[in-house]
Amino acid sequence: MKQALLIIDIQNDYFPEGKNELHEADKALLKVNQLENSFLSEQKPIIYIQHIKHQLNADFFEAGTIGCELHPNLKLQEQSIIIEKHFPNSFLETELLETLKK
Repeated sequence: MKQALLIIDIQNDYFPEGKNELHEADKALLKVNQLENSFLSEQKPIIYIQHIKHQLNADFFEAGTIGCELHPNLKLQEQSIIIEKHFPNSFLETELLETLKK
């Protein structure tokens, strides 16, 4: 890929009423949406990275919870690339590097 947009960990637990709310997450999401619109209009790939924790009683991003889901205001498309990760590093034990090399 010559150019791709990586959207990392834009998940419900980082937003109001989530388990780990971040300061001004909604403002950050608006900027992410602007970037998404730009890439979609130019038909450039967008890669969404979703952090999922499989341990019981995870502090946040617990598998199977609403909190670990990608935020509903993201502009996911049928052809969207979603890569699941289990560590803070998006490259560790994922197919991200291989995807970017395409």
